[in-house]
Amino acid sequence: MRMPTDINSYPDLFVHTVLPCAVGSSGWFRRHTFTQRQVREHISISGRNDPSRSGVTFHAKPPATTGDCRATPRTADERPRRPPRTYSNVKVIVREQRLCGRAWCRGSSDSVCPGSPVSCRYMTTLDRLIYMDDSGHPPSGLAVYGWVEFRPDRWTSVLSSWLSLRKMLWREFTIPVSTELHATEYVNGRGRISKRIPDRHVHNGTPYLKDFGREVAEHCLETLRCTEGLRAGSVWMVGEPRELHESKRRLYASLVSRIERELSATHSLGLVVMDGDGSDTSYRGVHRQLKLDSRRIIEDAIHLDSSGSQLVQMADLVAYSAYMAVAKPPMHEFAWRWYERFLSERDPLRAPQRLL
Repeated sequence: MRMPTDINSYPDLFVHTVLPCAVGSSGWFRRHTFTQRQVREHISISGRNDPSRSGVTFHAKPPATTGDCRATPRTADERPRRPPRTYSNVKVIVREQRLCGRAWCRGSSDSVCPGSPVSCRYMTTLDRLIYMDDSGHPPSGLAVYGWVEFRPDRWTSVLSSWLSLRKMLWREFTIPVSTELHATEYVNGRGRISKRIPDRHVHNGTPYLKDFGREVAEHCLETLRCTEGLRAGSVWMVGEPRELHESKRRLYASLVSRIERELSATHSLGLVVMDGDGSDTSYRGVHRQLKLDSRRIIEDAIHLDSSGSQLVQMADLVAYSAYMAVAKPPMHEFAWRWYERFLSERDPLRAPQRLL
């Protein structure tokens, strides 16, 4: 039964409509049952508050089986349709005027709404900011990369969490916020990051800088473990001892390929920030070997010196912990389980991964 188009008169009205959304290249249409609120949004965008222009048909009763296009009588002007298919991600999306503003089917990689002058494909967004650093052991040929990553909308909260730690280190140990925390240096007692060493790390008037550095490192790792929205990861390989640079290049290329596959699976974009001054052109070469029309990591690796980036210093600590977990140097047994204790919760794979 055809009903009046004033949906406000029917608070319990069910709406059954044919959405103008092509699936793949077949061009056939699907019926869907929506709530009153959803169809009002659809009318306001595609019909400019005129239901007769929106392609919406009102029925007094819902179809016998919600979501089954065979349960609703066909009208005379409908073309024969193929057997129904199942798409779980079909939704109504209110979009900008420069796009079609209509319902958008994500059931196929080439789904296009014919009502729009612009092809409505997957809405690709920048979802991953990846801050990365390397580590390794030239005599053994071990190469390691570690990183922290998060969504762009988490950038403020992640950085705020780390800066809160740096302020605590200033209050407790007078370590300036601007001082670079380079794990290899302060964990091994090289360099003096503070002029006030706690009494518990001073014995017979001699400061034990290694013990102090380990305490600072564990404070930093605990902050990484507790930072909401942060993810960590690491990869490693063993190559020829005399060709550590080439081993790192191969490992980085393999890592970039893996990230590309992950981004492609989620229809996302990513951006890599690497420690350094950009003088090493091997990173640039890896990025420029990607196919331009399908690549998901935008731009070359952006180089930031760790001395001026708190987030790169976070990545440095992840890379150092991953190196300790893999290499297990005899003189650093205290750090062997740092990755397991602090970072496995933030690593989806729970441990450093061997790629090559």
